[in-house]
Amino acid sequence: MKVRQDFLQETYNCVLEEDAALALEIGKILQGPPIDRPPLANNGYIDYYAVRLSDDQISEIASILLSFEAGAVSETGETTPAASHYGSMVDVWNGLFADDDDLQ
Repeated sequence: MKVRQDFLQETYNCVLEEDAALALEIGKILQGPPIDRPPLANNGYIDYYAVRLSDDQISEIASILLSFEAGAVSETGETTPAASHYGSMVDVWNGLFADDDDLQ
């Protein structure tokens, strides 16, 4: 699966607060080369990275992001823009379970 650089960086920042070893694995991805750009890509092209992590690692990332989502819910239990954002991040990582065979 490929993910945007900014998304992967934000994931790294969140995971680093909870699991340094897992954050290191994400950092290794960010330090590697991005996926080759299309030949006609303009200067505004966003870098994408191939993510090759185990299902357990992906599950742990989703779990960490779920805790961020829960922490962003208001005191009255209503969702907030931040909670929705983290929830969307969880959805992307959970989607990697279905797509992980694409890179093998």
